[in-house]
Amino acid sequence: MLSRNMRTRRDWALPTSEERPTSILTQVISNQTAGFVTFVSELEQLRAEHHPEAIRIRLDGKIGHGCLGDAVFGAIDGCVTTFAVVASAMGAELNNSVVLILGFANLVADGFSMAVSNYLGTKSERERVEQARQAEQRHILHVPEGEREEIRQIFARKGFTDDVIEKIVEVISTNSQLWVDTMLSEELGLQVSGRHPLRAATATFAAFVVIGFVPPLTF
Repeated sequence: MLSRNMRTRRDWALPTSEERPTSILTQVISNQTAGFVTFVSELEQLRAEHHPEAIRIRLDGKIGHGCLGDAVFGAIDGCVTTFAVVASAMGAELNNSVVLILGFANLVADGFSMAVSNYLGTKSERERVEQARQAEQRHILHVPEGEREEIRQIFARKGFTDDVIEKIVEVISTNSQLWVDTMLSEELGLQVSGRHPLRAATATFAAFVVIGFVPPLTF
């Protein structure tokens, strides 16, 4: 019995001083190998994404604006405001049915309010871009040389030389759409294509309702 216990203790004993360096070295080598394999895999993926054909397909695709920010905004507000309403009603020792009614009423009313606000805000941004577009079109029509000079100075600030700048001006000024888009983004710092108001509002309302639905369920 004693020998069996001693053998069991030896089986579960910590590594000896001779075994520890080997175990640590093996773990370090394993971690470094895994990291190297991951690095190589990511590098190959980056090279594939930057192949000329892959770049062409990506640039030909329509550039869209996601609604993640709108959804996050709605989700956080939905959770906080609904929890505040429900917690306040519970603190006032109201009936559970009243608490649920107040929570769901807040979901609909506050969620709709946020969605409408986001819709109007996003719509205002698009209208601002459209007004700036019309103004730039008038400038190009009436003072084209002044607009060309703006292009020269914009790209001179980017470090282009004079001969290259003249070629850039020639290319941009021969395409009215490109000319206007360049002035909007480079001179005014505006996004040529903005978020869609209805999609932004829908994302805000949906996230508000889904996440804000959690606090009433806990009661």
